[in-house]
Amino acid sequence: LAHEGQRASNSTNNAEPNKLTQLPSATIAGQVAGDAAADPPHYGSMGDWSVDLGSGFDADCDLSASPTCATRGTHILSIPSTTYVSDLLSSNPRSLASLLRAGEVADVCAMLRDMIRGGVEQSGYAGQGGAASAAGGGAGADAGAQAQAQAVTSCANEDEDPTEANGCLAQCFHITPDVNYLHLHTTNTAMAMRDGPGNSGLGPDVNASDIARYPPRGAYNVCVCEPASWAAEGRGACPQAAPSDPEYVEQGLASLLGNFMAAAGVDGELGSFVCPAELLDET
Repeated sequence: LAHEGQRASNSTNNAEPNKLTQLPSATIAGQVAGDAAADPPHYGSMGDWSVDLGSGFDADCDLSASPTCATRGTHILSIPSTTYVSDLLSSNPRSLASLLRAGEVADVCAMLRDMIRGGVEQSGYAGQGGAASAAGGGAGADAGAQAQAQAVTSCANEDEDPTEANGCLAQCFHITPDVNYLHLHTTNTAMAMRDGPGNSGLGPDVNASDIARYPPRGAYNVCVCEPASWAAEGRGACPQAAPSDPEYVEQGLASLLGNFMAAAGVDGELGSFVCPAELLDET
């Protein structure tokens, strides 16, 4: 990944890029399992300035804080793999909004579906409907992981961060990304998150100082699940299914498209745009 810079960022064992998973239309960076035996040790999740997974903000595994390199929550990145996409909403001909206006409906649907799916799967929601992954432990651990997975909801309130305290997962794009390619953040029950300075939060966050840039409330992310209070702008859709439910990816794709198109101002242009049914069935 361009903004990670080192091979170790995509590897837990310092030898192979085993944090990367390839889906038909997206590359997924990050996973649940880390490697405490590696030198240096690594978390499975991707680092981020705003996320503390147990060893500090933007910090990899510190054995004194995380002896097994098991993270407190997860942070996964999803990137389109079949075509270059610059960002969400700009006038760049390679932005997602420009691709949609150009009629590349199937490609947009496929990449968003795989980005959502890969993010939740690599956060531990295996196969969409199974339990969250457990690091060993047999049936008891599996049952505990399943209960934990079923308890996690989507972050649905304004400024609700995807932290352990809030018990929620968020899948969001920054409207203005910090690198020159589109990437979806999937952040799940992290130990802690910081929302500033700047627009660094990874949930349905707002920044009052940015109202002029992101009217009318300064919402600087577009998310799979957004607060119902944003409905006046045509946004605020959220899947009813929990991230552990088999219906989550299909519902999440529909809600993300609605929220994105409203933010981009393309919903009226495309009328009753929907993703082809066959794409929704490909899981």
